This record gives sequence, structure tokens and C-alpha cells, in this order.
Amino acid sequence: MKTIYKIKRLLSEIRSFGYMLINKKESLVWDISVTDVCNARCIFCPYQYKKPTGRVVSFKEVEKFLKIARIFNVKKINFTPLTGDALLDKDLLLKGKLVKKYRFKSYLFTNGIRLNKFSCNDLFSSFDSIHISMGGLERGIYKKTYGVDEFDTVFNNLKELVKYKEMTNSKVEIHIEFREISPYSFMKAELYGQVKNWIEKGLIRVGTFESFDSIHETINLPFMNIRSKPYLLALRKYFPCKQLKVFALMHNGDIRMCNCVTSDPINLQSDDLLVGNIKDTEIGSWKRILEDKTKRSRALWRKNKIPEQCRACTLYSPAWANTKNIG
Repeated sequence: MKTIYKIKRLLSEIRSFGYMLINKKESLVWDISVTDVCNARCIFCPYQYKKPTGRVVSFKEVEKFLKIARIFNVKKINFTPLTGDALLDKDLLLKGKLVKKYRFKSYLFTNGIRLNKFSCNDLFSSFDSIHISMGGLERGIYKKTYGVDEFDTVFNNLKELVKYKEMTNSKVEIHIEFREISPYSFMKAELYGQVKNWIEKGLIRVGTFESFDSIHETINLPFMNIRSKPYLLALRKYFPCKQLKVFALMHNGDIRMCNCVTSDPINLQSDDLLVGNIKDTEIGSWKRILEDKTKRSRALWRKNKIPEQCRACTLYSPAWANTKNIG
């Protein structure tokens, strides 16, 4: 019994130390999801189960969100592609420049299909980092994973970005993030030689996303690494997830905790991560509202009363370690 007691006490102390570390430092990054419309049909994404509204977050809503972010000492704003691609917003570059005007780092995450609708100069002046999600370096694998026949378009767009970066010696970062049926299979592709050359020149960085959420048991793809119930049974969520400190402005003006979990719950009864709509409250009141939401959330986690979305999510991690950089 003494041994069991010591183990329990040690686990409790580790847990308390984890809370101290997580609570000490505020999040340096917040997200903006500008639209719920996408031009791809990725087999691992909840977009395939949704009915998009077509709404795009307004310039005024973005500016208000940035003013709130300044209060919390946020350093970086991500324009995210979760269940909608940011490049479908015709005013995206203006919003990217607005982010930089407020002295935040401006990051773009996209499937890259519409990059050719904007000049490289405009893209590089609007964003500090451009992240392109790709389904491998072979047309067949890409089409099977992303549901559209746009591989040539995306790769040509990537080549133009790399060419412009090399020509201008720009400090803007270019990242390729592979989401594949078979991890690292892109290294076997014929085009990898060209990609490897870019890596060696320091023109791009490459990462691979190795596991995917089952979106609350909605997605079941045995040929991909979809984390599901068996994984959840072995997973113990002792500390609040890092993503709970990443507040997100959604396409409809809602502000949520975590933009990773779908904002339109699938097989769930409610959206426990919703804070409110940005239009409903003045800037001065948002500090108290977001702080209260964070405190309540942490308190519930300490009591093991985890929100339904978080309980079902398999991408949980206090240290967020699902993406691996390999170059």
C-alpha cells in the first residue's frame, strides 16, 4: 500500500508541475478561420460532412480580434485551412497585411490550389510564413487523399514561390506539410529530388503529419493512421491541452477555444469550446470573458470534467507533437 501511495503522490506532483508550466506562459499564437468553404475534399477532414455557409469573416471582425489579441500579448496569427481554405477569401491579402500592421507575425496555411490567383510579391508582403498542405508527390496518391485532381496546379504554384524566394532572397518561410496515406512515401517519388534540392538550399522546410483524428468516430480509414477508440482507451488526459490556449476567430464571427476540433460538432450535443460572438461584446470586456473561460476550463480539467470535444479528440497533447519536421 505504501508503494501505491507513493506512486499516486508522485503522479499528483507531476500533474501539479505540469499545470504550473502550462499556466505560466500565455499562448503566443491565435487563429483566424476566414471561411468555411474549401476547394478540396480531403478524406481525413470533417469538411466532407458539413454544409458550408459560404460566409467570410469581415475585415472589421478581424481588426477587432487583433485588438483583443494585443491585450493577451499574442505574437503570431495563423490563417488556418481547417474546414475551409483561406485563399478562397478574395480579401485575404488585405487581412494578412492588417495582421502585420498590428505587429503580429502573419502565417498562412493552405492547400495551395489558389496560390496562382495572387502574385508572389503580394503573398510575400502579406505573410511571414506560407505553409502548403500536400497529399504526397505523386498525382494518384494526391488525388486519392485530397479528393481533387489538382496536383500539377499545387506543385507548379510551389515552384513559383520557391523561384521568387530564391530570386529575391526573401526571409519569408515556405513549408510543405505532407498528409499522406503512407507516411514518408513522398521520399520515393521522382519529384523528391527537386524537393530535396530546395531543402538543401534552405529554400523550403518539409514536415509530415503522421496521425489523424477520427473526428469523433466519424472517419474510419484503415489504410491511414486514424486514431480512434482503441487509442483513446490508452490515452490519459491529465493536463489541459495546449490548444485550449489558442483562441480562434471563426468565419461566422464566433470566438472559440481551439480551432483544431471542428466548430460544427459531429455526433456531439453541444459546442463546449464556444466562447461567444465577436460582434456581441466590446473589446474591453473580452479580456475578462476569455480569462474566465480559460480558468473555468482548467478547473474542469483538474476535476476530470473534460469537454465532450476534448474527450473524443485523439490529437490531444500538452506539447503538441503530431507534426515532425524532417528538413
